[in-house]
Amino acid sequence: MGAEVTAFSSNPAKEQEVLAMGADRVVNSRDPEALKALAGQFDLIINTVAVDLDWQPYFEALAYGGNFHTVGAVMKPFPVPAFTLIGGDR
Repeated sequence: MGAEVTAFSSNPAKEQEVLAMGADRVVNSRDPEALKALAGQFDLIINTVAVDLDWQPYFEALAYGGNFHTVGAVMKPFPVPAFTLIGGDR
């Protein structure tokens, strides 16, 4: 389909495994600078984890008009940064 796939992992040891599965790149989700560098890059982020994270960097990583989708149940509601989403038409 022509999509570029970026995977996020908190475990750098999984990088080669994730690349072998077909990801184009892997970002260490525990590296705040790596997350900050992604600002405005993604049309779509699909969240498949049910953990309590700081979601702000992920919302900021969305491009103008980008979408964030959570698949599955979450352990507790997570805060949604309204102004980040409204300002970026996300």
